[in-house]
Amino acid sequence: MEEKVKKLLEKHKDDKDLTSEMNYIEPGWDWSEADLSGWNLEGLKLSNKGNIANLQNANFSRANLENINLASANLEKAYFGGTNLKNAILRGSVLKGAYLRGANLENATLHESCLEGADMKGANLQNAKLWSSNLQGAKLQRTNLKNTGFNEETILYDVNWYQCQIDNSTLKFADNQLDKKVIQEKNNDYKKAREVYRNLKNYFRQEGMFNISGEYYYREKLMETKYNRKEKKYLQWIGNMFFKLITGYGERPSNILIWWINIIFGYAFIYYYFSGIYNGIACKITSYNPNFLEALYFSIVTFTTLGFGDLAPKPGSFQIIASTEALLGAIFMAMFIFVFARKMIR
Repeated sequence: MEEKVKKLLEKHKDDKDLTSEMNYIEPGWDWSEADLSGWNLEGLKLSNKGNIANLQNANFSRANLENINLASANLEKAYFGGTNLKNAILRGSVLKGAYLRGANLENATLHESCLEGADMKGANLQNAKLWSSNLQGAKLQRTNLKNTGFNEETILYDVNWYQCQIDNSTLKFADNQLDKKVIQEKNNDYKKAREVYRNLKNYFRQEGMFNISGEYYYREKLMETKYNRKEKKYLQWIGNMFFKLITGYGERPSNILIWWINIIFGYAFIYYYFSGIYNGIACKITSYNPNFLEALYFSIVTFTTLGFGDLAPKPGSFQIIASTEALLGAIFMAMFIFVFARKMIR
C-alpha cells in the first residue's frame, strides 16, 4: 500500500466514506492489504486498462462498491464477503482466489476476468456478464446466476454448481466448457452429484437442447445407481443396473440393439449345436441337423415372432427354449420402440 493511500484512509477512518474524494483519487494506486471493511467507495474509479490498480489481499467485507470501476485491477485473494458490487466494472480484473461469499454482483461487468478458484458461495450474479472469463475451480454453490451471460469462451472446468440458479442464463453457449463429470461425482458424493446433474438436465431441457439434457439425465440416473449401491439399497440398485444395461436409462437405444444381436446369435448357437430344430415341411425331426445359417434364420423369425413354419423347434425342451426367445423378442422390441420414440418425439 502506498503512502497517499495510507493518509487517505487515516483521514476518513471515522466516516469510512471515500466518495467525497472522487476527484482526488486516481486510477492505478496501490491499495494492497488495505482494510476497507464497511467503507463506502460507491462510484469510485480505482483502475483501468492503462492504470492498473493493485488491491491484492485488500479487505472489502460488507463495503459498498456499487458502480465502482475496477477494470483490469489486481484483486487476487481480496476479501469481498457480503460486499455490494452491484453494477461494478470488473472487466479484465484478476480475482483469482478471491473471497466473494454472499457478495452482490448483480449487473456486474466481468468480461475477460480471472475468477479462478474464487469462492462465490451464495453470491448474487444475476444479470452479470461473464463472457470470456475464467471460472476454473470456482465455488458457485447456491449462487444466483439467473440471466447471467456466458459465451463459448467462458472457462468452466472444475466449477462447483451445487444448488445454483441458472434459469434464463446463457450457459447453453458454454456447454462445451462444462465438465463431463462434476466435482461431486469426482469426490464420490453421488447424492449431491445427482442434484447437480438434475439441475443441468432441467436447464438444457428448457433451452430445447434435448441431446445434452439427455446426457445429464443419464448421469443423474448413474449417480442414483451408485448412491443406492453405496447405501446398500440393493433392490433399487438391481433395478437401476437392469435399466442401465438394457436401455442406458432410456437414453441408449443402441444398447437394446446390441442385446438383440446377442440374443439372436446366442439362441442360434443353441439350435445349431444341439440340433434343436427340424424341417417342418419335410417332417424330418430326429434325423435333421441344421447348418448355422438355418439356425440363425430360425432364431431371427422366432425372436421377431414371425414363425413362417418352414422350420420348427424339436418337441420337448427346445419348444420351451424357442418360446422364451419369442417372449424376449416381444419385450425387447417393445422396449426399443419406446426408447427410440421417446428420443425422437422430444
